[in-house]
Amino acid sequence: MKLKALLSILSFIQLLGFMSCLSDDNTDTSGVAGSDAQIYSFSMSTDSVPVLAGVSFTIDHLNGLIYNIDSLPYGTKLTKALCSVTTNAAAGIMMIPGATGDTINWTPSDSVNFTQPVKLIVYSRDGINKKTYTAQLNIHRQEGGRISWTQLTDKALNRPVSFQKTILFNGIYYTFAEINGSFVLYSSASGSTWTEQTLSGFPFDADLSSMVIYKGAVYLAGTSGVVYQSVNAGRWTEVSSSAPVKTFIGSIPETKTSPSLLCALISIDETCYFGVTSDVSTWQTSRDAIPANFPVSGFGAASDYNPAAAYVGLIAAGGKNAQGTVLNTTWRTSDGLNWVQLADEKATNFAGKEGAVVIYYAGKYYLIGGKDDSGTYTDDMYVSVTGGVTWQKADTLNAITDLYSPRAYASACVNADNRIMLFGGTNGGTTWIDDVWSGFLNKLGFK
Repeated sequence: MKLKALLSILSFIQLLGFMSCLSDDNTDTSGVAGSDAQIYSFSMSTDSVPVLAGVSFTIDHLNGLIYNIDSLPYGTKLTKALCSVTTNAAAGIMMIPGATGDTINWTPSDSVNFTQPVKLIVYSRDGINKKTYTAQLNIHRQEGGRISWTQLTDKALNRPVSFQKTILFNGIYYTFAEINGSFVLYSSASGSTWTEQTLSGFPFDADLSSMVIYKGAVYLAGTSGVVYQSVNAGRWTEVSSSAPVKTFIGSIPETKTSPSLLCALISIDETCYFGVTSDVSTWQTSRDAIPANFPVSGFGAASDYNPAAAYVGLIAAGGKNAQGTVLNTTWRTSDGLNWVQLADEKATNFAGKEGAVVIYYAGKYYLIGGKDDSGTYTDDMYVSVTGGVTWQKADTLNAITDLYSPRAYASACVNADNRIMLFGGTNGGTTWIDDVWSGFLNKLGFK
C-alpha cells in the first residue's frame, strides 16, 4: 500500500511538472484554452496493423467515449499501438490501460495496450478542469459476412413423415405433414419444440408444395385446381376463384406505385398460363401459354424489394418443366404475367436441380440443396448478388455447415430476428429428415 501511494504521488508530481512546462512554453494562457480539457481528435497506428492508421474514431464528449464505428476485421491481432491525441492546449493526459490498470503520464511516443478499453484523463492548463474518456478499439468477434449455423433439433415431429411443408405465419412456425396418408398440423414458437394442433377443412388432395402466404392468409391449391385459404393455419375453407390454379409461384411485394400481387400457374384445358391476382378470387392470365422450359414443379421461389430504388421482383429457379426435364434456369417477373429467363441453360450457374430452397437474405439470393438430374441429393449452396442473373457456388464464408445433410424439398423462411430457418426435406428415404436449422449472418460483434 505504501508503494502504491508513493507511485501515485510521484505521478502527480510529474504531471504538475509537465503542466508547468507547458505553461512556460505556450503563450496562449487566456480564455477557454486555459480551462479546456476536451479531446478534439484521436487516431492510432502500429506497424503490425497498417490499416489502423486509416481508422476513423468517433468522440462522444457527452458520454466520454472514443471508439471506431467501423470495426476492424475478425482476426486482427493488436496489443500495443501509438496514439495521436489533439487537445486545445491541455496541460497533460494520464492514461490507464484496462489490461494492466497502471496509470501512466502519456506522451506521443508511448505504445499503449488496447486489448481492453483505455481511460484517458485530460487536464486543463489552468489546473481546474479535467475530463475522462474511455477509448475502445472495436474488432469483429466473428468473421464478417459468415453465416453461422445451429441445429435446433434433430427430432422436430418425431414421427414418420412422407411429405411436409413448414411456413412462418404470424410469428409462429407451422408444419403441415402427411403421415400415413393423412395430413396433420404442428406448431412451434421457436422451431425447437413442436405441438400438434387441430386441423379442419384441410383438402384431401392438398399440394403442400404450392402453399404460400399472401395478405395475412395462407393459401394452397388442390390437385383439382381448387384454391383453399386459412387465416389461422388450422381452419381451412374453399376460395371462390375464377381460374383453376395448378400451383402458386409466390408473391410480388407492394410498392408505392403498385399493389402486392400473387402469382400462379393457371391450368386451362391441360395448358399452363401465368396468372396474377390481388384478391385471390379474380385472376388475370397471360395471353400465351408459359414457355416450354418454364418450371411447373420442384422450383424454388423468392421475392426481393429495394425500397430506395423501387426495385421489385419474384424469381423462380430450378425445378422441372412439363416434360420432366430438370432445369438450371432462373426466371424473373415484376408483374406476374411477363417472365424473363435471366440466363440460358448453357450459362455457368448451378447444376440442374429440383426441390432446392431459394431465399432472399441480406441483399442476396441463396439456393440450397436439391436433387440433380442424376437423382443425387445435394447440400451445396449457391449465391446470387445480381438478382438471379448469375449464381456462384458459395465460398467458405457463406457455405452451409458440413453437418447439414444432402436433401431436397426442405422448407425455408427468414424470421423477424433475421435468421434463416431450414426445416426437414427428403434424401429419398421412406421418411423425411426431421431436423431444424438456424443460420445467422454475423455482421457485428466487437472485441
